[in-house]
Amino acid sequence: MSLTVFPSIHIDRGKVVHLVEDQVVPETGETDPLAVALKFQAQGASWVHLVAVSERLHDTDLATVVRIVGSLRIGVQALFCSVTDDDTLRRALRTGCARLNLGSAALSDPDWCARVVAEHGDRLGVSALVRTTPQGPASPPTEEPATSATCGRSSTGWPARAVRGAWSRTSAGKAC
Repeated sequence: MSLTVFPSIHIDRGKVVHLVEDQVVPETGETDPLAVALKFQAQGASWVHLVAVSERLHDTDLATVVRIVGSLRIGVQALFCSVTDDDTLRRALRTGCARLNLGSAALSDPDWCARVVAEHGDRLGVSALVRTTPQGPASPPTEEPATSATCGRSSTGWPARAVRGAWSRTSAGKAC
């Protein structure tokens, strides 16, 4: 069994950001996502995971992903929190990323999610933040840590991996 670590870069309007207590906070060090991605590549990463945190699909973030995809020799997986319909999905796929993860749209519109995953196959994955309790899945906590599960479709089915951590939210306080 092998484990692939995907270093993550959060972006908002073309700049590196951090999410702190439901707020988008600008990075104080390196603000260029391409420079950060190139450092991860130089350190041996085989993939990078880009997260565009805005609830709107900004052309600046699309262009940033295109620039990173065109500059790296490693895989780029992207998650645009704003991909919730066919139009935004088409625009995000045009970035050339090797894989595009769907966020909360997979939970809020499972029929759409099933249709587009069937249409695009392994090019799409699903990332959903899930908190489990003895009674089953629960809504996002206010202070407790959660389990973040990333599920991706492959030719062998729907593998999943889970990592203990905190909820990731957009600037409006919603998990994407």
